[in-house]
Amino acid sequence: MRIDYHMHTPLCHHAVGAPEEYVAAAAAAGVAEICFTCHSPMPDWFDQWPRMSRRELPTYLQLIRAAQAPEVSEAHGVRVRLGIEADFFPGTEEYVREMLAAHPFDFVLGSVHIQNPNYQDRLRALGAVTDAAKVDVYFEEIAAAAATGLFDSISHPDLVKLLVTFDPLAHESRIRAALKAIRTAGICLEVNTSGRRRPFAETYPSTTILRWAVEEGLPLTFGSDAHAPEQLGHAWEETCRDLIALGVTHLHRFEGRRRIPVPLLETKAP
Repeated sequence: MRIDYHMHTPLCHHAVGAPEEYVAAAAAAGVAEICFTCHSPMPDWFDQWPRMSRRELPTYLQLIRAAQAPEVSEAHGVRVRLGIEADFFPGTEEYVREMLAAHPFDFVLGSVHIQNPNYQDRLRALGAVTDAAKVDVYFEEIAAAAATGLFDSISHPDLVKLLVTFDPLAHESRIRAALKAIRTAGICLEVNTSGRRRPFAETYPSTTILRWAVEEGLPLTFGSDAHAPEQLGHAWEETCRDLIALGVTHLHRFEGRRRIPVPLLETKAP
């Protein structure tokens, strides 16, 4: 049973492919369950480019319901879940809380998009001008995101490496504090394979951080962060091998925001 719990739709303005195409791609890749997690609406003052607007949210729900219809999901032998990728940014928590409560999501990813213009302004306001300071602030924000209780899993948890190159060992205390905050919140950490499509060619998080997460006993979710149907399930086999080598025994799927373990040794490729 392969699963993939991170993928997008054209409503986020930087993805292609209708949900039905993702379902067909999942069937072709042997993925039994997928969860759509398009970028959520945010307040009007927040950067609007990489996300659906609030008025488009009902359209998103309709698109996913159509993909869940038996003539699509059952015809392809793929279970389809309704999820969303929601941003964390200080001051928007109540907006996000209200938006999430208003809809029957199965799964909510929480993201700190440090490359966002609003976050760039926040870094400057906090005096985080050096690369080292940006990394430390990023992991402090990850800890704060986990503490809100808004999310089921923290996505691409070392996304800051898109902006700066850093050695996790030089920031171990901040990173471990973030991982402990995730454990305290009782939520998951995402293993996101889209990093393997980047020049640094490694998952989010890196092997070092993932090892620390396993030491903390954090439950894990898997996401390809697919922005096109052909990216769905990306790097499943090698990622499973890496996880098993670290001692990981389960990944997790969700129904109605309830976490359900999936034995990893049964999900790896033969």
